[in-house]
Amino acid sequence: MKHVRAPHSRKFLHVAILLNMMMLGACSTIGINNLDPADFEGLGGGSGPGGVSCTGVDTTFSTSILPIFSDRGCLSNGCHAGSGITQINLDPADNNSGEGTSGVWGQLLDKSEPERVDLDSPATSTILTKPLGVSHAGNDIFTGTGDADYRKIACWINDGALLDSTNSTCSFGGHVYPIFKAQGCTGCHGNSGGLTLSGASPAAYTELNGVSGTKIKNILTGVVSHSGGTVFATTNENYQTIECWVNEGKLNN
Repeated sequence: MKHVRAPHSRKFLHVAILLNMMMLGACSTIGINNLDPADFEGLGGGSGPGGVSCTGVDTTFSTSILPIFSDRGCLSNGCHAGSGITQINLDPADNNSGEGTSGVWGQLLDKSEPERVDLDSPATSTILTKPLGVSHAGNDIFTGTGDADYRKIACWINDGALLDSTNSTCSFGGHVYPIFKAQGCTGCHGNSGGLTLSGASPAAYTELNGVSGTKIKNILTGVVSHSGGTVFATTNENYQTIECWVNEGKLNN
């Protein structure tokens, strides 16, 4: 039996094709030259963690990031400054255990606490998640990921979490002093051995700056007699970090 297409079906098909062509024609007349990119900023991603837009955000650590901790109450006694400090000291001016600007930066980038600032997955960094109230005794600090200070820290991490303009891999506060603490040197060199390393980072720097770079390297590798024995082999990564700092001029960074 031969199927006969109803006349009205053919007319409907023609109308559908005509409407489709009209719609395509209308779309082709839209001009894109007058669209403002600012209208779409931050949509569908953005340049920072979690879709945060980092356009125009100042990520200078000392002047933009560090002040956040005092402005948002993180330095209250018993929190991250003063006596009874919780996990990390964020007060660069703390006379008891303050670390200076570079020391605070160094604690945030501490290799033994990689979750604090995660350069591979910035949005999961605890310096961002804890102020949002995730496992944080201090409860919510930021109102959300749209908070201006959250955005600053997120963009700072996204930019590489630098100590201002330097990207040294062997700064004193960020890399060298934490090695001495982790190695237990600050325990022996509290008030003995002619060298005091148990104070805050700035004080320890002053002590070490009075020792020649060659002597520091020789003591650590056992070339010069040291009651603590040989601390590092020359191939050790921590030794090479200290050697790098010495070779860069023993900077107070």
